[in-house]
Parts: sequence; C-alpha cells; structure tokens
Amino acid sequence: MAVPRVYARVVKKASVSFLFCILILLSVTTYSRRHSDIVSSRSDSSTFVTSSSDVPLEQFISLVPFSSSSPLSSSFSSSPSSSSSITPLASSSAYFDSVSSSPGPSNAVKNKLQAASHRKREFDERKRESKTSPGENQRKRESKTSPGENQRKREVLKSLENISSTSQFDEERKKGGVPQPESSSASTPAAHLKNRPKLILDTSRKSKYLWPGDAQCSQFKVNFAAASSLSPCALASYPGSGNTWSRYLLEAASGVFTGSIYRDYQLYLHGYYGELDDHVSGTTITQKTHDCGPTHVKSFRSTAVLLLRNPYRAILSFHNYLFGGHTGYAPVANYRRKDWGAFVSLQAKAWLEMAVNWTMQTEAGRLRVLHYEELKEDPIPLLEDVLRFRGLEVDPQRLKCLKSHTNKKFKRREEFIPAGLEIFSPGDRDKIDRAIRYVDYLLRLHNQRPVPLHLYEFYNGTTSSKMSVVPCKEGETKQQCDNRVDVMNKYSPKTKTKKGTEERKRKERRGRRF
Repeated sequence: MAVPRVYARVVKKASVSFLFCILILLSVTTYSRRHSDIVSSRSDSSTFVTSSSDVPLEQFISLVPFSSSSPLSSSFSSSPSSSSSITPLASSSAYFDSVSSSPGPSNAVKNKLQAASHRKREFDERKRESKTSPGENQRKRESKTSPGENQRKREVLKSLENISSTSQFDEERKKGGVPQPESSSASTPAAHLKNRPKLILDTSRKSKYLWPGDAQCSQFKVNFAAASSLSPCALASYPGSGNTWSRYLLEAASGVFTGSIYRDYQLYLHGYYGELDDHVSGTTITQKTHDCGPTHVKSFRSTAVLLLRNPYRAILSFHNYLFGGHTGYAPVANYRRKDWGAFVSLQAKAWLEMAVNWTMQTEAGRLRVLHYEELKEDPIPLLEDVLRFRGLEVDPQRLKCLKSHTNKKFKRREEFIPAGLEIFSPGDRDKIDRAIRYVDYLLRLHNQRPVPLHLYEFYNGTTSSKMSVVPCKEGETKQQCDNRVDVMNKYSPKTKTKKGTEERKRKERRGRRF
C-alpha cells in the first residue's frame, strides 16, 4: 500500500510542475509578441522622418516620375538630362513614403508599416492630450480641422498647377500671381513663446558694444540672457550659407548673443561670446547648427530659424572655406579635378536634406525661414519677424543703426576664375535646379517664405555676376593660368597693403625690443 501512495504523490508534483511550465511559456510568448509590436511600430514610424542619408541624390530628388499629362511636367523636364523628375507631393509623409518605397517591399508590408506608424501616432497624440488641459485639447482639434488652413493649401496647389513652365513660374512670382505667405501668420510668435516671461539680461557676464565709433549708436551693446530665460532655437543652415553674418544681424537687432554647438574659438575671439555656451542653457537667442537629423531637431524642441542660400553659391562658399578658411579661396585647379562632380552631387544632396528635414520635422508655428539673398537686399523686416517669433521686443532705433552697419567680417572679396572654366556641368545644374524647385514647393506648402528664384545665380542656365573672368595669356598653360588666378584671389591690392602694413608694424615692434 505504501508504493501506490508514493507514486500518486510523484504524479501530483509532476503535473503541477508541468502546468507551471505551460503558464510560463504562455506569458513569455505574450510578452515577446507585445514587445515586437511596439518595436516594429517605432521603427516603422522612424522611416517617415529619416534623412535618407544612404539614398543617392538622383533618387532623392527624382522620386516619382511625372506623367505626360501632369501640368508641371514641362517645367521639370525643360532642363537638360531630364531622365527623371520630381513630383510635388501633398504632404511630408507622402514624401518620405516615396523615399522608402523605391525599390521597396510588397504592398502588404507597406500597409503593415503604415498601420503601425498610424497606431504609434495615435498613441503619442493621446499621451500628449492627457498632459494638457481640456481647453487646449479643444483648440488643437479645431486647429487640425481649420477650414482656413485647408483652403490655403488648396490655393497653393491650384496656383502651382496653373503654371506650365519654369519661365512662367518666375514671371508669375514677379507679378504677384503666386500666393505669398500671409504676413499675419508669419509675424505671429510661436505658440510655446506666447506666455514666456519678459526677457532678463545678465549684466554680470561679458558684453560687447556694437558700434563704439558711431556717436549716435555707441550706446547699443550685446548681452547674455539670464540662464534658462530663452528656449532653445536652432539657427540651422547648410555650411556656407552666411550663418556667421546672420548671427551678427540677429545679435545687433536683439541685443542678445547667439550661440553654437561647435565651440569655434576663432569666432569667440572675434566677439561671438555666446559660442561657448551650451545650446540648452537659455542664454542665447539662437544656436548655430549644420545638422538635421530627427534626434537633433528634437533637441531644439523642434524650433528653428532656417537660413537658406542659393545652393550653387553655398556649395562654392563651403568649398572655399574647406581650403581657405572664413575669408580665403580654394585653388582653381580643384574645379578641374575628376571628383569635383561627385563633390557637387554630395553637397547638393546635403543642402536638400537640410532644407527638407528642418521644414518637415519642426512643429507648426515653430519655424521661420530666412533667405540669405533677401537678407542682403533688406534685412530689417526679416529681423523684425524673427524677433517677434522669439517673443522679443523690437527697438526701432537699434534697427535704424543696424541698417547703416550691416557689413561685417568674414566676407569674401570678388572672386576671379580663368576664362573657359565651367564650374557646374549641365548634369549638376539639372540636379540642383530640381532640388531648388522642390524646396520652393515645400516652403509654399508649409506657408513659409518661398525661394527668391530671381536672385539665384546659376539657376535655370543663368551666369554669375560676382565672378570676374580672367583671360589666360598667350603661350600660358592651364596650370600657369590657374596659378596666376590663385595669386589674384589670395593677394588683392587691398590685402597686400593691409598685410604689408601689419608686417611693417611687427618688425618695428621687434626692433624696439632689441
């Protein structure tokens, strides 16, 4: 009788252990399934905001081919080498959908990715709404379904469809036929700055006087803001777009230093004292950056002043900076290298990514676009708009003084090039022109200042008026001609005199010591 009792006890323990193992396996399976869904939704949603760094420029700016019936097909196929073209897309998500779909997964996989992304967006929206008041949620819902906003977008799309060529596009802009961004919306401060307290300056820190030699403007100076009194705001631009000069204008107009993420000690020694402050310290009005990744945009709370310059000019300026610093020039022989075309394509893609990512990843009302060419023509209205955007007061007397002191250091002189040298090939021009048109369309769609195409050199087959052509002498080789032009770019008569004077003074000081 003892044996069956022992056997029954063993069977009972074994069955309990078996059931316990089954329960553990079921719980592990359920957890792994939920975890995989969350991870897939996050990764799927990230495909809509990636910078597409591995996509070639040709594919990036010619994502969807035009059909022959498209009203804009003639304008984009008018350029040479138009084997592929760019299609204006209705929204930012559609733009990145097209990037990830060529060549891409099957329709079932695409639908799964879109569904996962949609679920993730709904979850984030509900989470944000739970943290805000009911009244604010109501205002957000009303703004999403605002008929005025939808009407403006329809008007922009309709006006773009009515233009059949690039020349007509430019003519319509000059006549005022293409709608411009509304001044009321452009001058409205960002929503997150409306209730910000009044700016407090930190007078205990280092400051600088702007125009000490001008008796009428000698009282104006630049200070740091008190810590955490300003929210982060990127001054985003592609390298060579005039970021340093724009910082001078913003500092002079606001009286507050600008910052940077790069800690450039050369700029610090030239009076840009906010260069060494952290970009989230709240002591500077804007912070210089050339990055455009989604995480980087979020680090500025999706708030930015985007500075755009003609990519032709910006690429040349960046190339000169790489070889000649802030004010020098690169060797002319670089334009004759075999890899020059690859450099141009790579930088054109970087310019496009900068413009597209900052335009599409910033939140509504948290972006202002400045065009370098418009700043050169009349900076005052644009600076007033940026000051209101940042919630700062506008001082008319300060702006009046700034208008007579717009010139600043780090400005290159006139450039010389040898006769017969073609800097941009027809293929490069076609790619860059397409990128410019897409960015112009995107800015209009987001109610930002459109691209001033009439001020763009090299665009649509035009030439540059800021480059002086130097004819090569008879019997002179290309290398000798290039070397002579390099000397002209490096040592203009003005530079020679200045350097000679400095050298003389240095020798005189040495002579006094001994």
